[in-house]
Amino acid sequence: MKRTALILFVAAFLLRAICIPFMNLLYDEAAYAWTAQNLAVNGGWLNLYGSNDLFFFPPLFNYIAALFIKLGVDRLYAVRIVTTLFSSGIPPLMYMLAVRSGLTERAGIIAAALFFVLPWGWHLSVAGMVETPWICLLLIAVYFLQGTLANGARRDLILSALTFGAALWMKETALGALPLFIFALRRDRRGMMIWSGLFALLFLPLFIQTLLPHQYDLFYEITTPLLLWNELSLDAIIQNWGIIYGAPLFPRIGWAASLSLFTLAVAALALISLRRAEWQDRFILRFAAGFLTIFVPFFMVFPKKFPYYLLPVQLFLSFFVARYLATRPRFAVIYGLIVLSFAVPAFLHFTDRAPDETAFREAFTLVEQEKAGARIGLTLPRMAEYVAERSGLRPHIVPVEWIPCQGKADACIFANDYLLTDSTFLMMLYCRQWPMSPETCDLPGLTAAKERMTLIRKWPQFNLYRLERATAPSAP
Repeated sequence: MKRTALILFVAAFLLRAICIPFMNLLYDEAAYAWTAQNLAVNGGWLNLYGSNDLFFFPPLFNYIAALFIKLGVDRLYAVRIVTTLFSSGIPPLMYMLAVRSGLTERAGIIAAALFFVLPWGWHLSVAGMVETPWICLLLIAVYFLQGTLANGARRDLILSALTFGAALWMKETALGALPLFIFALRRDRRGMMIWSGLFALLFLPLFIQTLLPHQYDLFYEITTPLLLWNELSLDAIIQNWGIIYGAPLFPRIGWAASLSLFTLAVAALALISLRRAEWQDRFILRFAAGFLTIFVPFFMVFPKKFPYYLLPVQLFLSFFVARYLATRPRFAVIYGLIVLSFAVPAFLHFTDRAPDETAFREAFTLVEQEKAGARIGLTLPRMAEYVAERSGLRPHIVPVEWIPCQGKADACIFANDYLLTDSTFLMMLYCRQWPMSPETCDLPGLTAAKERMTLIRKWPQFNLYRLERATAPSAP
């Protein structure tokens, strides 16, 4: 088992490492890279509250990336190296958890393979974001929890608490799995006290953040008044499920929904086919069922229904699907071929960062030719700043971001000569909450602003506008 796990880790790491220079750019990773560089250059390692940036909380990802930056690694490559190292541990952990829980070797390998072939899982296993690192740390904590339940080893208990705490320091989403660890230890009161005490020590510094005056804290994502908690959506699961599999990039209309329904139907069959004895005897299946019970409803009500929030749900459901496919090898081959047929176009798309960089360079060059030294407002500035630095360009970039510009969108936008944005983020500047709706957006203000914008050029990623600055009133 250890040899197979090692092979899975090495294969995952090498394949991901090859993609580091080519994976297409995401704004969040550019923001993490910028925050990590700020930490590396300006210090503040022991001051949790010294960085007033949403992408600093929780800070573990930035701490590790900053160490690579200190060693001279390019900041984007630094965050991608951190993600690659952690994400490469997910396939072997899935394999080991499956086999240690009594599933077959074939089922364990299929579980790992199901994560390998997910285009969004692959993308987020290289892109410098926290989505796969926190999942890896969670799986390590689950692995040690399984060990302490099997043999009562206190070392495994301590390691489980420490790695789960590290998962929380990586991303606050990990907190949702806390009840599962407490429930698993319910018959070992002393063990539960040890585990809970160690976790509380790690949790406390982050919890203090909520008690001190500060712009961001551990619970910002779910407590911010910008979010509207008034929608329950099952459709979002079906839609985002297909996105994770890469269906929107497959050149057939309507096939995205078909793939979502097909893979969800297989998952449902996998759940239905389980016998009661297997529920009782297979640790990872019980834990995965508990995880789904917590996170599926949460995803349905959480206002931000981004595809990557559904990734850990898909991962834990893979244990059931793997067990089901392992007993049906012919169908497993058909299933794999169908999934791969959708995944390949997505893989090719995700491993090409040239269009993003080319678009930014063309936009900056166009502005410089038209008006040297002009101010360019950007709704997503960090990625543009990185591309400009790598290209040797020096545009005057001014961040025009949603939260700082709430209630003063016109002032933020028209203090500049140009605006580089897509339609969604432009509209967000005139909206008070998320999800956006006519009731929470200043649509007349948005319309009036657009009348003062002249479209210069469109790219798939964004539009470039020339802005009409407000003129001072003439003297009477």
